[in-house]
Amino acid sequence: MTSRDDAPGSEFARIARLSARFTKRDASTDSRDGLGIGDDAAVLAPTSLRQVISVDAAIEEVHFRRAWMSLETLGRRATIAALSDVIAMGARPRHVLSSLALPVLTEDSFDELIEGIASAAEEAGATVIGGNLASAEVLSIHTTVIGECPRPVQRNGARPGDGIFVVGRPGSAGLGLAAITHQSPVPLLAPFVDAFQRPLIPFAMSSTVHELASAAIDLSDGLVADLAHLTRASSCGASLDFDKIPALSGRERAASLLKLDERHAVLFGGEDYALLFTSDRDRVDGATRIGTITEGDVIRVDGDVIDPRGFDHFATSS
Repeated sequence: MTSRDDAPGSEFARIARLSARFTKRDASTDSRDGLGIGDDAAVLAPTSLRQVISVDAAIEEVHFRRAWMSLETLGRRATIAALSDVIAMGARPRHVLSSLALPVLTEDSFDELIEGIASAAEEAGATVIGGNLASAEVLSIHTTVIGECPRPVQRNGARPGDGIFVVGRPGSAGLGLAAITHQSPVPLLAPFVDAFQRPLIPFAMSSTVHELASAAIDLSDGLVADLAHLTRASSCGASLDFDKIPALSGRERAASLLKLDERHAVLFGGEDYALLFTSDRDRVDGATRIGTITEGDVIRVDGDVIDPRGFDHFATSS
């Protein structure tokens, strides 16, 4: 007989489903990684490396709308957003905690959501070790990531003369979101929609960042806005060459179809979760040099001074 506690859709039944999906299949690794799901709190094994911890939120009607993507895609994307912060510090992701506040969902929908979370963690080589589950009027996912590295890279290490490097294609996700919100099912726009829904995080670049980068940041608010966060922290300026910024094929045409200015979309479009870093190297494998750190406190693109606007959760319209 099924009790209320373990009835399908109950809190405890769903905790059991989470535990079944996230528990490591190889129990022999427990002594190395500590204890994961199954108790009131996770226990991490000691490590000689520096731990890097970040938390990120994805809240319905603030960060996303359910109509924009499947629940599997949403779960993956929300987890990727937190993982990218750890990569930008030059750390290897090791552990993920996921706190879910859920409206009414079928069991199939619930499994779809957690499958997306699990797939993102597995892509990163990390393990989901815990979290929380609660009911809510809207769906939200709060993700904590714990990584480790010998030397965390901060935003304040850039120096004049350093090259500015990017891994990814800034502006692609913003064009993809515009295609989704304008309901533009044009084949040319499909790669941009995919860039928004399923960002690709350069997990393999974490070692490059901690070995070669003087400063680093992930691109979530937009290329110029996030570069400005880095230059302010480093007390310097920057000069970008627009034509060197990597692009998905058809970017100019995509912007035209969406009646958007391509230059603005690339410089100010957010949600890419690409990686930007500075280095005293002239070239870095796997990254594209798009500019140079300069003296002063302004950002220039092709010589023109740019106002570093970006997304602000608490901005009010005047």
